[in-house]
Amino acid sequence: MKISDSNLNAVTTSAQQAAQAAAAGAGARTASGRPEGARPDRVQLSGLSNALQSLSAGGPERQGQLERLAAAYQSGNYKVNAQAVGKSIITDAMSGS
Repeated sequence: MKISDSNLNAVTTSAQQAAQAAAAGAGARTASGRPEGARPDRVQLSGLSNALQSLSAGGPERQGQLERLAAAYQSGNYKVNAQAVGKSIITDAMSGS
């Protein structure tokens, strides 16, 4: 009596494919452990991530300024200089930044 089950064939095929992949990966490797001929991984960050990183690395002076601004805002004493803000927006737009 012969039993033909397609699921058993699929398992066998998957196991054979896994064994073949493992054998292929056991070839020559570089000093870093990568298979020969394999390209190294690359990461490319956007300009926005660089800008955010530079803002977060402001140092103790920036941290003190932020704390003073937060305290003034929470107490209701923070006043926006609309003229200075407008001028900065226009200057920034004109410089193409």
